[in-house]
Amino acid sequence: MLTQMKIEFFTIVYNGQPWIRGQAEFFRRLEGVDWRWHVVEGLAEHVKDTAWCKEAGGRISDFENRNSNLSTDGTREFLDELKKEFGDKILLYRPPGAEPWPGKKAMIDCFLPQLEDGYLLWQLDVDEFWKPDQVRQIVAEFEQRPELTAGWFDCDYFFGWDRCSSRPGVFGNFREFE
Repeated sequence: MLTQMKIEFFTIVYNGQPWIRGQAEFFRRLEGVDWRWHVVEGLAEHVKDTAWCKEAGGRISDFENRNSNLSTDGTREFLDELKKEFGDKILLYRPPGAEPWPGKKAMIDCFLPQLEDGYLLWQLDVDEFWKPDQVRQIVAEFEQRPELTAGWFDCDYFFGWDRCSSRPGVFGNFREFE
């Protein structure tokens, strides 16, 4: 049964391998839900909303020596192939010109004019994994309770291949300020 509420997923990504492949598998199994996936690819400068990255010592290394501001790990090519597979269900956005995006907010702002009211907007990080049944249950909750305007979900946070935490109060689950 197809749900009535449409979901507009969005992901911002730069060098998202191997995780982006998991998202493709998720969408292949997401039946009974009307969805589109907005994928914004490319480097984001550490300015404005992401200036904290620079203050913490982050940098875009060797940008001047690059031929592109797009992914260099195969993500770009993988997304191009997904677009062929899914057609209009996947919308790809890349920075105009040869410069990086001017912050992550600019990445999100590029697709917002295409959205309509009444749809569920869902941020899907490249390394965040959902089961199709979970999505259907969440959509059903929003359909049954139209007063809902947002959802918050604690997550399991992986600190390495063999270290995981799902406790509140750790990275990704700071309820007081995230």
